[in-house]
Amino acid sequence: MKDKFDFCKIILIAIGKVNNFIHSKKVEYIEPEDKKERILALVENYRTISTNSYSWFYTYKDIPEKHKKNLLKFDKNLYIGDFVCIIDDSMFNTCKEGLLFMLSGVYEHWGPLSGAHFIKYSDIDTMEVVGKWLRVYLKECSKKYVDISGYDADRLKELLIKVIDIDKLYDTSYTNESETGHTNGIFNIGKRVTYQKGQISGYKRCSREYAIKLKRQADLFFDYYDKQKKGLNQKEKNINWHLLI
Repeated sequence: MKDKFDFCKIILIAIGKVNNFIHSKKVEYIEPEDKKERILALVENYRTISTNSYSWFYTYKDIPEKHKKNLLKFDKNLYIGDFVCIIDDSMFNTCKEGLLFMLSGVYEHWGPLSGAHFIKYSDIDTMEVVGKWLRVYLKECSKKYVDISGYDADRLKELLIKVIDIDKLYDTSYTNESETGHTNGIFNIGKRVTYQKGQISGYKRCSREYAIKLKRQADLFFDYYDKQKKGLNQKEKNINWHLLI
């Protein structure tokens, strides 16, 4: 009997330590739309940083519907629902090139012959201005740094520092499938249309909602577990169980 008691005690101690570890890593759940609005309000103040005279600025609120599919030229894994805004440097302003801000990172695509790069805000280590370029040093990535050209380097550095500060408050790293680095965009117009339709009504949308629901479930579980540890009675356990359904 004593052995069984000791074993149960060890299990409870282990659960407690795991719980403490998870709580130490836990980030408060906040609606992605709140983060989107804060990033947008910030980037709007820097919308003129492009050195192109024909540069344009679109937000998720006013981007033409026919241009949304072109965002997939940056990355086939890009989820259009996470699009915040773009400093559009493409000819005729069709959203095929430029600086594209998302919930969890920024895409850089300059020139029709170059590929796009995705940089997670959380992967940015330091930045320095090298001539007319902004060199972005990365944390533990396959590439040590990414050079961004075509923009006022000093102002771009200032902007990214502010966006990183916002990103630290709002954890949306789980929303993007791409890692920091070179991305594979969709260059065929027909395929871009197909991908966009799939995101609107298919797996992408469902998986995003499911990820958010799981996060809420985890928060409710730990809330309940904490109250159990404090010995509160059933009437005091005011848990919104309907959110678990």
